[in-house]
Amino acid sequence: MKIGLNLYSIRKSIQDEQGFLDTCKKLKAMGYEKLHYSGAPFDIPMLKRVTEQENMPIVLTHVPEKRFFEELDTVIEEHAQLGCRYIGLGLMPLPDLRDEEAFKAKVAKYEEIAKYMSEKGFTFFYHNHHYEMEKLSNGQTRLEYMIENAPHIHFTVDIYWLQYGGANICEYFEKLKGRMECVHLKDFKLEWKEKDLAPRYVACGDGVINMALCIQKGLECGAEHFFVEQDDACDYEDPFFEVEKSIKHIKSLEEI
Repeated sequence: MKIGLNLYSIRKSIQDEQGFLDTCKKLKAMGYEKLHYSGAPFDIPMLKRVTEQENMPIVLTHVPEKRFFEELDTVIEEHAQLGCRYIGLGLMPLPDLRDEEAFKAKVAKYEEIAKYMSEKGFTFFYHNHHYEMEKLSNGQTRLEYMIENAPHIHFTVDIYWLQYGGANICEYFEKLKGRMECVHLKDFKLEWKEKDLAPRYVACGDGVINMALCIQKGLECGAEHFFVEQDDACDYEDPFFEVEKSIKHIKSLEEI
């Protein structure tokens, strides 16, 4: 199984071409084979040069919401140049997520965008957090509402945030079957913070999530691309050590 990395994890290392090139070389040596591009300048010629040189394709991106509304055709053309057909949104703005009517209106707009993109041969991906586990007045979670009312939207399923939101990860994989080609593998650990336990991001294998089960169930439900993500890895003394721990753990599962 080919494993990718969401570059947001090590975003401080990819802010210029040399940094991106060096990063790709290091990741390739670890065993990573593809990328989710996020957290750094969207310089198409540079991205194309580096990824083609290192044979590290960008499979998925995260694009600011504003660009979907104001320059969608340009976004599509940029991704065509990269050979990347999956274009993602990292999060709905929180004021829209919190307000039920604003949320529903925004989902309808995303569906229009997703339908237009599909007609052009591209797929709109929405990346969940725990916010989408909040229930609407009809008892549905926000994520369930999106699944039911926006059939052209696909999902980058983040297992950490499902866990954080109190959801059953495998149960949601079933709900998302056929629309969850991309999965973020991120582990969840509780640690003492002052007088209480608080969740934090950790490398895959260092937390409580059953990675083997999530990968197996993900494949059954149509997942094609698994990306390691550790949001705060870039703040560690050695960010690359963190993401290397994750891929070593995931690769070890394949030997079971």
